Amino acid sequence: MLRRLAPRLAHVRNGARRRDVTVVVRDSRSDPDAARRAVRELAGADGAHIVLTMAGTRVLPAVTAACEEIRVPCVSTTFPWQAYVHTRDAGPGHRFRWTYHFAWGLDDIAAVFADLWEPAGGRGAVGCLWNDDLQGDLLRHDRYGFAP
Repeated sequence: MLRRLAPRLAHVRNGARRRDVTVVVRDSRSDPDAARRAVRELAGADGAHIVLTMAGTRVLPAVTAACEEIRVPCVSTTFPWQAYVHTRDAGPGHRFRWTYHFAWGLDDIAAVFADLWEPAGGRGAVGCLWNDDLQGDLLRHDRYGFAP
């Protein structure tokens, strides 16, 4: 996808201003330590002005924390916002200085699932299987997760 996207980003216009954009890719290998190293390489040797990430439960917090630490803007997605906030020991409403996240919330997931289940008649049990990590823990959480 990046091979197709990079040429379109090569010369971005913002009104009358033209910006040359270079896309550089690093592989985190789904490892938090490798993700932190990748952020340092991107910001250091590659001169990245912004880091974009679509990572999972272990990697996204490592990427965003590294960006916050070295003061490089970061945009992340594809991770419930509650997990993004709670992996960083912050409460709702906390503002990070260098990192920005946009994605659905666990409440959105619950609403969609409920809309899917309602046409089934609303009778009987519904079974949910959540992974055994932060995201699964939050989906089971009394306050943030699905209702029992």
